[in-house]
Parts: sequence; C-alpha cells; structure tokens
Amino acid sequence: MPYVKAPQTDLIANGTSVLANATHVQATPLNVATMLEGWVIFDFAPVDTTTPNQPTELRIEGSNQASGNEFWRTVQTYTTRVTQSVTSAVDGTENAGSTLIEEATTTGLFSTGIIYFSNTTPANSEWAEVIDVNTNVDFTIKDGLTRAQTGSSWFTQAEHWTRWINLAPLLRIRAVVFNNRGSTNRNIHVRCGLVTATDFT
Repeated sequence: MPYVKAPQTDLIANGTSVLANATHVQATPLNVATMLEGWVIFDFAPVDTTTPNQPTELRIEGSNQASGNEFWRTVQTYTTRVTQSVTSAVDGTENAGSTLIEEATTTGLFSTGIIYFSNTTPANSEWAEVIDVNTNVDFTIKDGLTRAQTGSSWFTQAEHWTRWINLAPLLRIRAVVFNNRGSTNRNIHVRCGLVTATDFT
C-alpha cells in the first residue's frame, strides 16, 4: 500500500545555518509521534579554505520521551571530508535556471563533484552537482540554478547525506551538528530536512 506523505519539514533551515568554526548547534526537536518513517536530507558546505584536522559530524538524534533531555540517543551519524575547499567568485551573470556557469578559474572542479554557491543572502545560497568542466572557461551543473547567483562565490567539497529512518519507536527527533571536533575547524553552512510518511492509504 502507498504511504501518505507529508511535505518536507526543515530541521535546520537554509539561511539559518551559518555555523562558525569551533561551534555546534542542536536544532529544535520535532514531534514525530504520529509518523512512521522518514527520509532525512542533510546538505553540508565549507565556506572558507581552512583545512580542518577533524571532520564535522552531522547527527540525527531521537528520543522515546515526549519531553525532557535524558533520553536523546544517536539514530544516524555522518562525518564529512576534511579536504581543503577551493573557492572562486562567479564571473558572469548567472540567472535562475542557468546550467552553464562562466568561470575563468575552474581549479578543484570535477564531474559529479558537489559545489556550494554562497550567496550574499544566505537563504538564497544553494548546492549543485557539476557534470562538465571546460578548463578555465566555464562549467556545467546538472540542474538549473534555483536562484540567481550573480555575485556569489562557489566552494568545492560540499556534500549531501541522506538516510531512511524508522520513526515508529520515536516521539521526537532533532538534528545536531558538531563543528568543533578538532583544534582546527572551518566555517560551514548546513541545512537539514525531513520528509515523513504518516500512514498507509
């Protein structure tokens, strides 16, 4: 039988997710008492070129209690790469829908690599997958830009992480990001969403 699906809920919203080095964030818990299963979507991006000596940890925690903090436990966890990010300002006028990005510097870009367009308005930033690189001329992304990125900068070493989670035993979940695991850390942007199934039709 097909699921009854709910629209995505932001556990960490884009634009509220600028996380400085040597810090961590615990998102507001979400009540999942009536939800059966969920698909967690985590997006991560470095926004400077520091090479950290420890990865950032992205974590989903669950609790079988409706309130209180004693029973939070790790449900899923992921650690990011520690490779130094390469960055450059976008050269041309990049309107929403654009797939060909003009760029005189393509160092660090490769096909299937995930990049992050860091917009001067954080909520307008976005992730994209590179599918072709024309060295020091332009590069192509798989899907058109959701928002105009003229004047933005792109960063390499961005990542996507997804997991399917059984929510039936849980009453609450929350997203937690540890960007303070090492003695050298970097500034990052993250967002986290959850798509849930609440019943069968």
